[in-house]
Amino acid sequence: MPTLRRRVAFRSAFRHLLSLSFLVALDGCTSSTIPLAEHTLIGEFGGDNSLLHATSSGATIEYGCSLVTIPAPLATDPQGKFTVDGLRQRVGGALLVATQRPTPVAVDGLAVSAGGGTVRLIVRDAPNTASPSSFTDTLVLVRDRAAIVYKCP
Repeated sequence: MPTLRRRVAFRSAFRHLLSLSFLVALDGCTSSTIPLAEHTLIGEFGGDNSLLHATSSGATIEYGCSLVTIPAPLATDPQGKFTVDGLRQRVGGALLVATQRPTPVAVDGLAVSAGGGTVRLIVRDAPNTASPSSFTDTLVLVRDRAAIVYKCP
């Protein structure tokens, strides 16, 4: 009989611990998605094969075969969102790249407080751009995260 009581007590304690850890995790999820409202992003943000370097006067985004230059600060609205225009230059790769001109792009972003600052970027062709191929790239970057960007061969 004492063994059964220990099992019941252990199960009860385990359930309470599991419920408590779930509530802590849930609280962490909700508080980490607080938007960085009305804020100018400054600093370095790294991601998988991507790097954002933001200053008070503009930003650069390096990823894969692209370098995006943004001549304006990344200033968020009350929901932590921003949209800016920039120029995308292909880097690395075949000799054809050296003769290509930068193409206009639009960058949509969402900045939240998770991880000390997390930014989700969508880089896409600028509206009304006569581009031979349309593209959209999505990047997730974290403040002060180290990034290695592999360029096209």
